[in-house]
Amino acid sequence: MTKEAIRHRLSMAVFYEPGPLWAAVIELQSCGFGIDRQCCAGLAESLMNFGSPRLESCERSEQLSMLVHGVEPYSSNCELGNILATSGRVLALLAGVCPARETAALTRTDEGETGLPLNGSCKNLLHHIYAGAVLLIVSAETPDQQIASSHVLLRNSRNEIQTFEYTRPVTFHPRWD
Repeated sequence: MTKEAIRHRLSMAVFYEPGPLWAAVIELQSCGFGIDRQCCAGLAESLMNFGSPRLESCERSEQLSMLVHGVEPYSSNCELGNILATSGRVLALLAGVCPARETAALTRTDEGETGLPLNGSCKNLLHHIYAGAVLLIVSAETPDQQIASSHVLLRNSRNEIQTFEYTRPVTFHPRWD
């Protein structure tokens, strides 16, 4: 068994209004970022308020609404509420950048596996989420894709945008044929 490192690239934007969020999601799709490469995170009430996009195609509207309705718990903090996030691979990648821990634990620098100082970045994102925003996270496979997703987010969000690129070791199990 050997360890192999995999590079992950995420772009994130904060949205306080549903219109710009859905515009970003649709533009990301037109750039090749499917729903499986996007994730929304926020408080249950915020995600509910962002609702489903109003589109001509009911099928497309239903598919996009999975970003705010097909969610699972991301972190629990009784005082401020539970953060929910779209189920899937992007949620797992988000956990590599901002582990789901108590907010108080994020006040220290944790450079663990990712090498990222989590105290500033994650606290800022959590601040927006607890203020009622929805965070849109996009996973990119290449640096060019990350740049493209960041440009879409910059065009559509008037709020904070962050990018992360990190490596996490993955255990590789050789196949014996």
